[in-house]
Amino acid sequence: MAGTFLFGPNGFMGPSILERDKSIICVGRRKPPNYIKNKFIKIKNMRDLNILDSYKIKNVIFAIGNSNHHVFLNKNELEVSLKFNLYPLFYALNYFSKRKISKFVCFSGALLYDEKKIKIPCKENSPINPNKNNYIFGKFLAEELVKFYIDRVPIINVRLSNIYGHSILERPDLILSIFTKILKKKKVSVWSKKPKRDFIHVYDVADAIKKLCKSNFTGTINIGSGKMTSVNEVTEIIEEITNYIIHDKNIKVTGPMKYCANISLLKKITKWKPKINLRDGLQDVWSKIRLLNKKK
Repeated sequence: MAGTFLFGPNGFMGPSILERDKSIICVGRRKPPNYIKNKFIKIKNMRDLNILDSYKIKNVIFAIGNSNHHVFLNKNELEVSLKFNLYPLFYALNYFSKRKISKFVCFSGALLYDEKKIKIPCKENSPINPNKNNYIFGKFLAEELVKFYIDRVPIINVRLSNIYGHSILERPDLILSIFTKILKKKKVSVWSKKPKRDFIHVYDVADAIKKLCKSNFTGTINIGSGKMTSVNEVTEIIEEITNYIIHDKNIKVTGPMKYCANISLLKKITKWKPKINLRDGLQDVWSKIRLLNKKK
């Protein structure tokens, strides 16, 4: 996608999007992982965006703030959430509101939905509850900020389901954290194998985003697999792939026991559908993180 610029190239999702399209230019304070060969533009901070004035920019994929969930496990303060979820987005929207671009894609999360009021599969107009924790409230404020700029910037606000994939980062996400512990030969356990979630591979997300950039759509949209899969099924597949036992602590978890996204709007707009089934996706993640681990 010529003319597409991605912010956040060294996080979780950014590198996978760049892998899928070498023409995308990436922007950030730090270089992407060594296996990413896309052109990189270094900026000091988000106040330094005038460095981009001479570039012809058509689409912006704003992936900053999607790799910092671990921060909130240890420090659930509103200011931290604003630092990662709101302030960078504000500077970006303020800059691009003064430039003519075709699309600005940013990311929220399915955790905004109110699990006590939603109907499965969950549509974009389902009730939300921003008061679960400071991280989610930060995401809510980011969505409110988007509304302020929507008449000046063609924005797509993506609410992601349980995205999974390979990464050089250590993240608290279920799948990546399990594989990371297995690599380190640690005992692996999950709080509960009962919840059912909407798991989608990062490459499928990347392909959906590329199609959204070419669409005429603006507004909020779900990206997920549209299917519910239990944590138990995920762990069983990982056990088969790795020959490693995953224990169940049988601890009550927060959030909905059942969730999947209604992706009918996404399919209608883009003709996209997820192509990577769970088993193939988990095998791909396991193969890639072992390879990345050897290169460290």
